[in-house]
Amino acid sequence: MGIGFKEVHLRNLTYFSHLDTVEEGAPDLDVGIKIFSGLNVSEDLPIPVVIRFDYSGRVPGAKERAIKDCDRVNNAISIRYKNLVDQGLLHTCLTIRDRDKTDSAQIIRMSLDKKTMEAH
Repeated sequence: MGIGFKEVHLRNLTYFSHLDTVEEGAPDLDVGIKIFSGLNVSEDLPIPVVIRFDYSGRVPGAKERAIKDCDRVNNAISIRYKNLVDQGLLHTCLTIRDRDKTDSAQIIRMSLDKKTMEAH
């Protein structure tokens, strides 16, 4: 399966950090946060973080484990960058994707959903 135009374009506009735990990927994640602090936070714009775990739909329970992995990494990011999160300057979008299908990633939840609900 090849990489489509959308994925290539997205990679030109984002910073990628591949990790299973925030602790192991902390240096890469910190670089991304530093870059987007200069680009976004300096302009009072939030840092967007997409957390994605792929799973095999052929494996029983894999989807649920991927969702738990998203939650685990999201919680670790929220703790590591608590100051940015508390200020509304870091938002996360949790996604999963079945690697056995050609479908796009499925959004599980976004931190903005909570903020939107609190505003109403």
